[in-house]
Amino acid sequence: MCRRELHRQAADLSRDPEQQARHLALGSDHPDPAVAGRLDEAAALAASRGATDAAAELSELAVAQTPPEQVKAREERLLAAARFHFDAGDLARAEILAQEVIEGSTADQMQALALQLTSQLNGRRNNFARAGELASSALRYASADDGICAGIELELAYSIGGAGNVPVAVDYARA
Repeated sequence: MCRRELHRQAADLSRDPEQQARHLALGSDHPDPAVAGRLDEAAALAASRGATDAAAELSELAVAQTPPEQVKAREERLLAAARFHFDAGDLARAEILAQEVIEGSTADQMQALALQLTSQLNGRRNNFARAGELASSALRYASADDGICAGIELELAYSIGGAGNVPVAVDYARA
């Protein structure tokens, strides 16, 4: 019996949604959008209990289960995995995944969100000047979405304030 078959059997026996989704993914021999959806749900469940490292792993499995033609879903899952890695403290992996979105996406919203996360990564590393540059770029991509703009302006306030320019930071915070 092959390893994939054992994972499929474990998925059938498991009652835990996270374990079941993980085994479904490891038992699959091709991308499956239904399995990717189950992994998304399991990642959200893991994150809700504070297990962001498990959520990141499940999200990366969801990326692998996303068919190549589902570009938007793949980018969303990459960004979700990056955010979970960020929350778990794995800044290096978060940056790799966010960079993959930046380099591959043609959608302005995805560019904005990936640049915003990369800005947050740089702020976490106390590189406030670079964080401000990335947030400014993100803001240009997000101009059509007020909700995304608000989060980016908050990031600009943080990074510009961290760099010592408090009056400009206050302006972004007010915006």
